[in-house]
Amino acid sequence: MTNFYKKNHVVLIAIVLAMMIWAISLMAIHMSYTNAVSDHIDSEIILMDSSINSITKTYEEFSAFFFESSINRAEVLDILEKVGETDNNQKDQLRSDLYDVLEKEYKLLQKYNFRQLHFHLKNGDSFLRFHAPEQYGDNLLEIRDSIRIANTENRYVYGFEEGRVFNGYRFVYPLNHNNNHIGSVEVSISLSAVIETLNNLYPNINYFFILKKEVVEDTVFIQNQDNYSVSPIFENYLIDKEVEQSVLNIDDEIRSLNDEIFKEIIRNNALEKLRKNEVFGFNFNYLDKNYLVRFHPINNIANVTVGYYYSITEDEHCAILKDQMVINVILMTLSVLILIGSFIALNRNRMKLQNMAETDKLTGAYNRHHFVTKSEKELLRSLRYHGNFCIVLLDIDHFKKVNDSYGHQAGDSVLMELTRLITHTLRATDIFARWGGEEFIALLPETDIEQGVKAAERLRIAVEAFQFKPVGNITISLGISHFLESDQNIDEIIKRADDALYEAKRTGRNRVISG
Repeated sequence: MTNFYKKNHVVLIAIVLAMMIWAISLMAIHMSYTNAVSDHIDSEIILMDSSINSITKTYEEFSAFFFESSINRAEVLDILEKVGETDNNQKDQLRSDLYDVLEKEYKLLQKYNFRQLHFHLKNGDSFLRFHAPEQYGDNLLEIRDSIRIANTENRYVYGFEEGRVFNGYRFVYPLNHNNNHIGSVEVSISLSAVIETLNNLYPNINYFFILKKEVVEDTVFIQNQDNYSVSPIFENYLIDKEVEQSVLNIDDEIRSLNDEIFKEIIRNNALEKLRKNEVFGFNFNYLDKNYLVRFHPINNIANVTVGYYYSITEDEHCAILKDQMVINVILMTLSVLILIGSFIALNRNRMKLQNMAETDKLTGAYNRHHFVTKSEKELLRSLRYHGNFCIVLLDIDHFKKVNDSYGHQAGDSVLMELTRLITHTLRATDIFARWGGEEFIALLPETDIEQGVKAAERLRIAVEAFQFKPVGNITISLGISHFLESDQNIDEIIKRADDALYEAKRTGRNRVISG
């Protein structure tokens, strides 16, 4: 059960979160339908809050998958680790190398509404903005809480922040390599991505966002502040020009925003409540049409309100609420099913590729490369903590006669049965691999030479007693060696085991020799 969770924990967590979001959203949608007209505004606010949380949660899970699969790997981390040891010219080359490594993945991120991929050094300096590679070197610790926390506390940070170039929900991951903290990386979506998703999910409702003017002016590079303009309704708030243009183009109805009386009604109802930094909503009638306006605060990582989402829509009767409920249930269910299906498919492919890379195709035992990787880690651990471990190298006696007498198919069957027998006999913590041909190797962690010889003898006896189809009894010779404080690489230990195996075969086979 533990091994299953370890291999599938990302998918399991994603499924649990998706189901929680799905359940909460269904409750919110159902509540909006069943509530009386007097509760209608409150239920609509809950629906808006749930939708925003669902969208940002989905992006967060996608960012976590991207981090683990594309960023948290040696090829990327090695580059970041070298940065602290180089001069500016070398940093430029490393920056270019990092861009080349992740350029394809960054373009894929952009297709899914991610706007930024941003690497920072551990001192808070910007190292590489994929969205603006020419802008780097500025220190962000004083103006970006997420980067300060990720690098000073070495922990993951999530939340909204205004940046030097763009606003967005930031998913900031600390980067650690070879037991050292080397910096952080940020994957983020803009508020406009949330707005676009909301408008796609609810095409009959017009969504906007506004940010406090002082937040933008204090944080954004001067040359990038022209991405914003003053809100047509609230003079102390700014709007994203790109979002404003996309919204104004999708619905003739929203052109009422150019009506000064319409704007004045919204302004008079909202200004006092905006100062309280709370969720609120109201409805009103204008030119024989009913409108519902809802506001949802945007809080930054420090939980300080820096702006608002708000929506304007015609407010129809309960029949429309019922139709919305059905549509929302279908959309939410499909979204969750697609999300779960995508994670399951991606995880299956990941596990399949990992298994192919680590195991021997015929026997299912680990392959030589994976064994060397595991044993080198065990060597480093033993050197650091003065531990013990043994290496057992074994070979099937007279295996050529098996192939000559029974055929290669029978020989393959012997190899597979031998693998199952030895794997069953070894401990769960031991590592067993095919070394080549009829030769196999085992790593026995936390085992001294006396214990190792006993374990090897158990293997020899188990094989000798087993009836292999169709050849009957076979025997194996085993050479065993153990870790010495003077060992500097795993090859030395394997060489001693190999010499011992040679001696076991020279002196009669079917025996254990330590070296």
